Amino acid sequence: LLALPGMAQFRRTRSVTGLYRLSEKDAMKPFDDSIGCTGHWLKPGIVYELPYRILVNDTHGNIFTAGRAVSASGDAWEAVRVIPPAVITGQAAGTAAAIAIRNKCSNKDVPISQLQTDLKNAGVILHYQ
Repeated sequence: LLALPGMAQFRRTRSVTGLYRLSEKDAMKPFDDSIGCTGHWLKPGIVYELPYRILVNDTHGNIFTAGRAVSASGDAWEAVRVIPPAVITGQAAGTAAAIAIRNKCSNKDVPISQLQTDLKNAGVILHYQ
């Protein structure tokens, strides 16, 4: 137990390189392709909109990422690595996968307006303002 504080934090070693990488500079910034919002659990008052592009990347057209492995870095990763944003990204990834199957398209070609409508109808808050 005494050695645990000195161990490397391996939880930070893996994430997808998405079409967009969320970072600290994105706090309080709106995104046209937002799939939901999350507060920063360590910094009350800070809100991140989560752009759809953090769930997908260029090389794999049929894979979505959710939870702490989404494309984020630094303080933004700290905000999205916990359960509430994992729920948001998981719901968005599942909804987007269903849309991609229905439309016979890749994850990059999912119509954002259709995804946002489905998420909004499910009660997801897309924008913090």
